[in-house]
Amino acid sequence: MRTEGSSVSVKPNAGSETVRSPIDLTSTHKSISSNFVIKNPSGEASVAVADSSPEMESYQLKMLEVPGSASVNSKPARSLQKVFTLVLAVEKFKKMTNATFKDSDLLGFNHMIEEAITRISYDHSTRSNSSYRFWKSESRKVRDYEDKCLVLSPSSKLIALFLQTTEQEVTLDIRHYRTFSGDYQPVVLGIRGKNMFLSCTKPHANPELQVEEWNNNLNDISSATKQLRFVFFKKVSDMGSTFEFESANHRGWYISTSKKNRQTVEMEVKEKNRITVFTVSM
Repeated sequence: MRTEGSSVSVKPNAGSETVRSPIDLTSTHKSISSNFVIKNPSGEASVAVADSSPEMESYQLKMLEVPGSASVNSKPARSLQKVFTLVLAVEKFKKMTNATFKDSDLLGFNHMIEEAITRISYDHSTRSNSSYRFWKSESRKVRDYEDKCLVLSPSSKLIALFLQTTEQEVTLDIRHYRTFSGDYQPVVLGIRGKNMFLSCTKPHANPELQVEEWNNNLNDISSATKQLRFVFFKKVSDMGSTFEFESANHRGWYISTSKKNRQTVEMEVKEKNRITVFTVSM
């Protein structure tokens, strides 16, 4: 037999010496009439097989290790030679025919080949926190869908009411942020001319809208910090030209106004008896 780049010869050897091997595939046979030795290209014995006759029912196969025959640079080649030597030996003594060696004959030998595999696993339960970085700011009037204005009360509460003049109406500084996650525009809503910002906290059973005085930097906000309470997602409503403001701290809760006049602005879930749709104008 001959393989590309190397050859393997089979010859009787009555006096061959059995060498210890890491692989010892043994089964019984009728009677030993001769010994076979398969040599690798270097001429060293690699496989020793005891054969009884052309009609033997089983065989004995041993892998032979020759001390000092492999170097650091030749390890892959030596390993490949051993695999082919083993396959050819099994093919020879299993069939004892001149049948052509087929790819299917390699089936079942996968367990003989071992190699180190580097595996990188990702824990899907651990995800990186969202980060919001300040982008730009714009001053806008925000009114609910019924055109009620927002007014800041002496107790720092936002009140929605109808006004004949706009002197009391607050203007919001809408600070836009960039983020690599999410489908909506994150914003922070501040009262123009004051260090006061709308926030969504949950001091009780349900989230509540607060107007907080805040003098610290809000240029970079992480979802892992308490500053997330200042972030809202500005979402285009189903009407197209209007917007909704969903809390990033408590998803599903929106800034809302009552259908009654002179009521506080609060957080509420959608489809309740409150208005969650707003217009934004100059």
